[in-house]
Amino acid sequence: MNILLLGNGFDLYHKLPTRYDNFLHTVDFLINNYTPEMTTVADVFGNEKLQEKNKFIAECYANHREVYEHISLDEEKILEIVSLAKDNIWFSYLLKSFNADIGWIDLEREISFVLKAFKEFFSSPSTRFILDKKMPTIGYRYVIIQFDFFLSSLERHGNYNAPTHKVNPEYTIAVPVNSQNILINEEKIISELSKKLDNIAKALRLYLQCFIESTLYGIKEKSLDKCSAIAYIDKAITFNYTSSYEIFYLHDSIYHLHGNVNKKIILGINPDESDKLETIDTSFVKFKKYFQRTQYNTDWDYINWINELHKPNEHMSLLVMGHSLDVTDKDIIVELFRKMDEITILYHNEEAMATYISNLIRMFGKEEFDDLRKRRKLTFLSQNTGFSDFIKKREQSSMEKIIKSFL
Repeated sequence: MNILLLGNGFDLYHKLPTRYDNFLHTVDFLINNYTPEMTTVADVFGNEKLQEKNKFIAECYANHREVYEHISLDEEKILEIVSLAKDNIWFSYLLKSFNADIGWIDLEREISFVLKAFKEFFSSPSTRFILDKKMPTIGYRYVIIQFDFFLSSLERHGNYNAPTHKVNPEYTIAVPVNSQNILINEEKIISELSKKLDNIAKALRLYLQCFIESTLYGIKEKSLDKCSAIAYIDKAITFNYTSSYEIFYLHDSIYHLHGNVNKKIILGINPDESDKLETIDTSFVKFKKYFQRTQYNTDWDYINWINELHKPNEHMSLLVMGHSLDVTDKDIIVELFRKMDEITILYHNEEAMATYISNLIRMFGKEEFDDLRKRRKLTFLSQNTGFSDFIKKREQSSMEKIIKSFL
């Protein structure tokens, strides 16, 4: 049984602009520049302003220009993307926090950073937030200033020399009812944060529909550089939202763990200490990926399948392509790796390989990582030269199966 684990690197390998920064820059461009005269994908991805901002979009456009010129834009969806992102506190914050090397992992870390900042903010019983200009606006102070939808204008209060923010009455609550004990209404603020992030997830899904999914059949017919190793795959598990694997390789045995563009998609963070039974805190549980996978039912087929793994005498082989193996997906990766007899990880350069090794040590610990290597269960192959080695092993395995069937 040959299983493929896919991450966003798979789409990038096929020159699809599915990076976090591709989404951010395109949506920002649409907010500021879109007109009804932009009728094709090429009119957006081919625009010099966007290409100057995002070099990978320019690279994708150079590869798929002919396809993009024939794919019409859905104006209604474009306007909805603009509506969902414009004046959205999450979008403006993420755009400000952007840096050149950011990826989907960084998005999840930013979300986690914001939520931790609000936890710290909520730990103070006061409904007043002191903004002392002498203090650097780092940590939770920086976040709260950016997410100021629940704060009133600056005001002076009591003996404070520094100006203070006051929580708007609509985001406070009296405990007990009708008392003078006024507290921050944490639940209402968290609900607003959740709704706004849901809008970003909707905008992302629409972006992928309009600019990625709509182009896949054209790219398949015109200019696809296929990965030959996939011919030996039986089943695939993907963290991607797109249908690129199914369309490019005519392979429908795939599980979309984080949803897909035609349904709900998961945009959240990994479990942390607050999810342990002895310390469980469900205040921010809506933002957790494991919660959303259950809520949107994206893991049902995968759970049934993973429970049926390891049939008698069946060798389980895993090929990892384009996934960072970051701890943000630890719960899925650890469970999957431990069920495999053999794991092959493709890397595109030495720096990436070093990152994979570091991430796996963080996930499994040194002893279990060393054990994976000692038993020759874990192999790293260059994406540029390693495909041939992987294919040779699969061909040898296939030949052995055929010989056994005649014995």
